[in-house]
Amino acid sequence: MFFRYLVIIVILAAALAVPALAQSGAQKSLGTFGVWQAYSYKDGDQPVCYMVKAAHFPKSKKFKRGTAYLMITHRPAENSKDVVNYTSGYNFKPATDVAVHIGKNTFDLFTQKDTAWSRDPKTDHALAAAIRNSPNMKTTGTPAQTGMGTITDTLDLRGATAAYQAIGKACGIAVETPVKMTSTRKKKPAIKH
Repeated sequence: MFFRYLVIIVILAAALAVPALAQSGAQKSLGTFGVWQAYSYKDGDQPVCYMVKAAHFPKSKKFKRGTAYLMITHRPAENSKDVVNYTSGYNFKPATDVAVHIGKNTFDLFTQKDTAWSRDPKTDHALAAAIRNSPNMKTTGTPAQTGMGTITDTLDLRGATAAYQAIGKACGIAVETPVKMTSTRKKKPAIKH
């Protein structure tokens, strides 16, 4: 579990450093694929590859938020693949989860400030496969801002498969065909009357 959190911290630091990498020229664009941008860069001499989708939401006087980002990152030198994170553009209420709905599947992500992460690599892989297989997804989170209910965002995922293939190729990772999606939320037993 410690290794998982260490990887998350490193990826978060890398995500925050993206503007600096772009300015320094160290980041290489792999192209635009539908609504996604794909990039690679070197961390030391090791490749890091990621795909990112930005989402802008209508401005509101009642609720202030920035741009939201959905990312999938590979760090093959750390044996890390398919790390998914969603940065909402607003801070989440502490100790709340974000529900990601893709098709009939729901994935629960833990939150820290404005970012949501999966709890384990198995969920990351399933979520990355679901993103590649679907035209859109919905996220439902609870803002930290007082007086706000839950916020549901709908994100367009067009081009995810092509972007994923680009980052896989750039990081030397074989891209398998997405498997059938499975939810990380346990189903409640049916009640018989």
